Amino acid sequence: MVSNAANIEERVNQVKRKGGTSVPLLVSNADGKQRSVLLRLPNERAPAPNKNEYQEKLARELAEQQRKMKEEDRQHREIVERNRVEAERKYQDQLAARDERERQRRAGLEQEAKFPFSRLRRAYGAYAIVQLCHQIREGYLATDINDVELQRAQAAAKAIEKAEIAKDPTIDPDKLFAEADNVARRKFSGVYEGHRRTYCRSALSELLSKSPVSPYRTQRP
Repeated sequence: MVSNAANIEERVNQVKRKGGTSVPLLVSNADGKQRSVLLRLPNERAPAPNKNEYQEKLARELAEQQRKMKEEDRQHREIVERNRVEAERKYQDQLAARDERERQRRAGLEQEAKFPFSRLRRAYGAYAIVQLCHQIREGYLATDINDVELQRAQAAAKAIEKAEIAKDPTIDPDKLFAEADNVARRKFSGVYEGHRRTYCRSALSELLSKSPVSPYRTQRP
């Protein structure tokens, strides 16, 4: 590896003594970057150049190679920075698009929740999930939803049904429940077993929270 004109001259002399016509050099710049260059030797039949002039020429050759390496490094850093900025822009665009989809989804749910038909369909779906969870057992024991919780869910679903049909008598409860039940079964079949209990408890909590009457019964002592 060479870093100055003296190193180059020494290498050139070594090649000349062996009868070579060109000198392969490994040039290094101030940053430690390296590159290979091929330095052609002058014709031996031509008049020998002045030693100082020859060293100056070698120094210019070295400086030019180092300048090229520096310029290549600069261009490489620019490309890397442009790619980084572009990747960051795309990432931010993806986040913005995801947030917009979520905003539209929530807006749709809020709009849908204004209608009795939609509220009852959602309640039916939650109740169907609770029933499916209650059917998952280990021996004789219910693992996710027990008998008492199923009864509370049924009472809540009945109360919601009564309230929403009173607001919209055109609702066909049998047809609506069948649709909600089909959707619930498809969703339930895709739930990972390790997440099933959380999914079941979430459906039960949603159903009980939407009930117009308390699913818990108390009496005067």
